Amino acid sequence: MKLLLLFGSLLLLSVAQAQLNVPDALAREINSICRPSEYSITELSAGGQVDTQGSFLLIACNVHNQEKRFAYSGRVNSCRAGGCSSGGAVGGADAFEYFDYYIIFDASIQVLHVKVFNYQASHGQEITARGWLKQFRGYDGSRLMEVGKQIDAISGATISVNAITDDIKLRTKQLKALLLDQAMSKSASLAH
Repeated sequence: MKLLLLFGSLLLLSVAQAQLNVPDALAREINSICRPSEYSITELSAGGQVDTQGSFLLIACNVHNQEKRFAYSGRVNSCRAGGCSSGGAVGGADAFEYFDYYIIFDASIQVLHVKVFNYQASHGQEITARGWLKQFRGYDGSRLMEVGKQIDAISGATISVNAITDDIKLRTKQLKALLLDQAMSKSASLAH
């Protein structure tokens, strides 16, 4: 019976992934947060308001949607050493390396978990360390998050550290704006 339940949840998960393009690492994290057979994933529509290289998701952890989480999964471009500031000598796609990561937020838009799951840059791999990423927990956009002060700098990973820190700040702000916009649209439609 347990094997059948596991197979069923993996089948549902693969269908959700195919429809929403949920990375495997994020799907496994969602499966560990929620009961495998009792959650749904919905992509939040940005309505052209948010410019992202990824997607925001609503995760309802039970059939009654009582326990909600949000996630962002996307790509961060970080410059090659000397690539972005070399006066245009290196341009286009060659100027960037990248990494893919996700953020899990609670219902109040506080960061619960950050994971870098695909690191393609030649330097700065240290930002993938679970211990280093823990310092983003609890971030909700209301406090400062400056590299070298609230966020530990990493020698040899300056570009990646700044890139992920800036992106987490940006995505937290965007998610709050997106949810506020959706709430205002919903209340406006109820008023009519």
